[in-house]
Amino acid sequence: MNNNVAPINHGLPKLGNLIQYVLTPFTLLHANQQQYTDIVEIKFRLSSMYLLTNPALIEEVLVHKHKYFRKDAFLREKAAAIFGNGLLTSDGDTWLRHRRMIQPAFHKQRITEYTELMVRYTREALATIPHKTYLDINQIMLDVTLKVVGQALFSTSKPHHMATISHALHTIMQRFGNNNWFNIFEQISGIILNQKLYDAYEVAITDFDNTIDEIINERLQYTEQPNDLLGMLIESRDDADQPMTIAQLRDECKTIFLAGHETTALNLSWTMWLVHSNPAIAQRLRAEIDQVLDGRTPRLEDIPKLVYTEKVIRESMRLKPPAWLTQREALVDVEIGGYHIPAGKNVAMSPLSMHNDPRWYPNPEQFNPDRWSDDFKQKLPRFAYFPFSGGPRLCIGQQFAMLEATIVLVMFMQRGIWYIDPSHKIVTQPSITMRPKNGIRMLVK
Repeated sequence: MNNNVAPINHGLPKLGNLIQYVLTPFTLLHANQQQYTDIVEIKFRLSSMYLLTNPALIEEVLVHKHKYFRKDAFLREKAAAIFGNGLLTSDGDTWLRHRRMIQPAFHKQRITEYTELMVRYTREALATIPHKTYLDINQIMLDVTLKVVGQALFSTSKPHHMATISHALHTIMQRFGNNNWFNIFEQISGIILNQKLYDAYEVAITDFDNTIDEIINERLQYTEQPNDLLGMLIESRDDADQPMTIAQLRDECKTIFLAGHETTALNLSWTMWLVHSNPAIAQRLRAEIDQVLDGRTPRLEDIPKLVYTEKVIRESMRLKPPAWLTQREALVDVEIGGYHIPAGKNVAMSPLSMHNDPRWYPNPEQFNPDRWSDDFKQKLPRFAYFPFSGGPRLCIGQQFAMLEATIVLVMFMQRGIWYIDPSHKIVTQPSITMRPKNGIRMLVK
């Protein structure tokens, strides 16, 4: 093994980069992405992480040498306390077993069957939106995507189930989006200052678990399971002909509610904001939708014809990837790009920072859907763009998410002309996902 040592960003004496990482993590990641061309070890108070700033090194970790890494301690401990041992947090044989059992629900033929549900719940949401009244578009998108996931994957959209899950997920995300001086003190001292927030977080986890258990227990009483994800999981068997336990069913249901609800809603919310911050792009998007659909509701066969729409969504995920940071922990001493990574150290990969690197994206701060030409995509390094991660752990719901984002965006654009509230400040909050802290207020005329 080579002995190349990664450059080090020491930060402040004793504290390292802890303060900046808690208060302004996006700025810290961007600065290191610009300064270091391959890798940098970012020091904190008692730990450090290796930030990979070259797509080739990210490919090594996620694809070629993925067996030498596992999920980082945050996912194994804190996220696992919320979502259990599902696809998001599990590793090794458990992850592979569950992935194989869930995969059939996301085959292309199955995904096409979800189109009607996506259209139905989007239409219902649009019917309740008044004209000329500012509303939080992010909350609307959260409501739509939650109902789609609940019905398409679990055949349930009972209002009390959906309300409890929505509130629980929001409270959980708020707990990890607490980027302030109190959070710095908590990390240094181990003392919880915001007990009210922490208590609400604990209650949210319990409510989330109880609601999912209620859904599962109801379904276990059925003599015949509906043809949805939960039904498939209940009836599926692994290579040893063993079914999932109740705890395993719960963990996978919670994980899919998060992934299929939160991330798609954020993608749609940021897309609406970016599009309507650029009137020329909004006009061009609307023109394509009018030309392809002529005022009717989108169908599955229309999706390939909405070429500019796809570019808009892709560019939105470049600038505002919901999953803005992913980390892996080295299981053994390993060499990445010729640099030595000691066992136990975290390797960090940031879609947000990589997507804003001028080496790959000219004028990266500009929202420019036209950059996504076929020629540009062919020349782009494989992991210079990875909003859905990559390798064996590529997001299982990628096709589902893209289809839903396209249908919902198109129908919202058909609703009328949207305007952003000029008095409302947009604040990007770094939680487990990249969220608009105070929502995104818009009205339609």
